[in-house]
Amino acid sequence: MWLVRLGVFITRPFGVSLDLAVRKPWEVMKKHFPCVATKYLFGGFVYIAIGERREPENG
Repeated sequence: MWLVRLGVFITRPFGVSLDLAVRKPWEVMKKHFPCVATKYLFGGFVYIAIGERREPENG
């Protein structure tokens, strides 16, 4: 946790705060999209979350 606090301290001038460490947007995405893929990079410091809503196929 000390590493997170250090990162927040360094990036505070850019609008970063400690509440960003506990937010999990991919959980909200799971409520709105049936297909969600999440990839973690750099030891979990960075993530890519993709939500997809498939339309019914006609034909």
